[in-house]
Amino acid sequence: MKVNDCFNVSLANPSCLAGEGQHQKGRMKMRRVLLTFTILAVASAFIDPVFAGLKDARNKTECEKAGGVWIEKDNKCGAKGQ
Repeated sequence: MKVNDCFNVSLANPSCLAGEGQHQKGRMKMRRVLLTFTILAVASAFIDPVFAGLKDARNKTECEKAGGVWIEKDNKCGAKGQ
């Protein structure tokens, strides 16, 4: 069937409606991708400030207040290991 045959779509020829399903699937994929990026952006916005205190700590007391562990050999604050 040629593309031009489906110019006047009617219910008598349902094969012309097949392309519409593909369009809907493409829209659903794009919505899923957009939703995934949105969720990742929101999650990173909430998680980044949690670790900001560890990066800003310059001495042992600041590191412990931020909930980290002071690493003597590197003079850096690290995350607590479980």
